[in-house]
Amino acid sequence: MDELAAVEIFKDAYSVFMENGVKIWLDSGTLLGAARDGKFIPWDNDIDLAVWKECLDELDKRKILMEIENKGYQAYFLQDKLVIEKDSVQVNISIFMEKHDVALRELIIAPYWHQKPIKALWWALSVDCYTNMNIRHLLSFNTLIKHVLLFVIKLLPKKDFCRNKVQLIAKKLGCKHIFWQVPKQYFYKLQVMPFYGVNCYVPEDINGYLTFRYGPKWNEPIREWSTVASDGAVKHVN
Repeated sequence: MDELAAVEIFKDAYSVFMENGVKIWLDSGTLLGAARDGKFIPWDNDIDLAVWKECLDELDKRKILMEIENKGYQAYFLQDKLVIEKDSVQVNISIFMEKHDVALRELIIAPYWHQKPIKALWWALSVDCYTNMNIRHLLSFNTLIKHVLLFVIKLLPKKDFCRNKVQLIAKKLGCKHIFWQVPKQYFYKLQVMPFYGVNCYVPEDINGYLTFRYGPKWNEPIREWSTVASDGAVKHVN
């Protein structure tokens, strides 16, 4: 991941939410890199942030998307996350739902190539709203394909019904249906940590949270990492 490009999109994404009164914090690999190295992990492939679903429910998502679009980025609001991207850099903002004593998020992982098309369809059916595509985005094949797929999805009746059916097919093809469950106190008690010149929110018990996610040796760099096999937050896999 290009560090300079990553810093730019990170600062823009973080500021959009903070300026709209939404508390957003560093999560997953980005938090790990910030705590351990004071920077992005060089071999990480995205930027990880997180917000509470309840905070987003009170916002005009279209306003957020317009501000992101005005900064020159493409963005997609899904049920479980907001994706912001430009060129080769992507920000994944996890949307956690509070349930009892945990912060919950679910997603589908497709490890093998033959599962990718059904995963893409499930992704498109999960998109609630997204930014417009301009001429610049036409130069990106991936962005063009996404918008064509989203246009086709708009023509389908009973979107939720179709999504559930696709999810069942994905399971039969071997896609992994994952639930992330994090004790909610980690996200309720936050502190401020400087990161690339931005005062960012992070879990107050940062050692406890990173130990929960990555194990007691979280401060030792590991290049090969499997979310399904190793992440302490993965509590249920179909």
